[in-house]
Amino acid sequence: MKIGIGLAKTTMIVIIAYVLILIVLGISYHFVQLLGISMSMTSSGIVQTVPFIIITWFIWKYIGYKKWSIGFKEKYWKKELCIGLIVGFCLMSLIVLLILTADDVSIRYYMVNKEVLLSLVPLFFLFLMVGFSEELFSRGLIMGAAKYYAGKWFAIAFSAIGFSLLHAGNNHFSFGLPFINLILAGLMFALFREWRGSIWLAVGLHITWNFFQGPVYGFRVSGISLPSIITIDYMSYGSPYINGGEFGPEGSMITSVILVSVSCYLLYKLVQKES
Repeated sequence: MKIGIGLAKTTMIVIIAYVLILIVLGISYHFVQLLGISMSMTSSGIVQTVPFIIITWFIWKYIGYKKWSIGFKEKYWKKELCIGLIVGFCLMSLIVLLILTADDVSIRYYMVNKEVLLSLVPLFFLFLMVGFSEELFSRGLIMGAAKYYAGKWFAIAFSAIGFSLLHAGNNHFSFGLPFINLILAGLMFALFREWRGSIWLAVGLHITWNFFQGPVYGFRVSGISLPSIITIDYMSYGSPYINGGEFGPEGSMITSVILVSVSCYLLYKLVQKES
């Protein structure tokens, strides 16, 4: 009964938040068109993150402020953020290394010069905003509300599924490995939040996971193609189940194994923490 009521209340909060976000986004783009402003993919992506941050904060402030934590209360948040940045880099580097070892992709060429490095600055800021806004929404608002209304384990599962569905509109998304891996990624982020007590490690991990996956290593990020330092070729005999295909590494079974392994470790640490 508690989980059913908790599901209904949390779902209602998510629906209200998402509808408000869509309304604000629609109004924003309408004004951009009226003013005749041309926006790049990067600037458009950054603009999309702003309503997520504002609406999430607004709903929590007026509905959940005295009920649940949004995950900001962390004395050592800078340390947690830095740990997350390192973990995200290490995990994505491991996944890419394993895909390369499987000989499913090859590096065509790479380019490192002043112009390329400068072009990475707005992309890093984009993924900084994406990582922060998605974690604030998924692990702050959704997970916080779900935990308050229905308990910790329901919150972890609910936020993971919600996180995956948040990407359902992305190019080349399917309800196969991309859907499953995004649930597993959401599960990993949620377990990090529960174990560490705040969203900051998950935010850092999310930022470098995306940034190194796309602008550095040259893969698609959740189906989105971006300029990158490294340009890769998919081998003609390669399998999308290994290299992720058009969705990127988040559509790869290698990523599935890594995410399950990390999540099992985090479950162990969480149980150990509570015992």
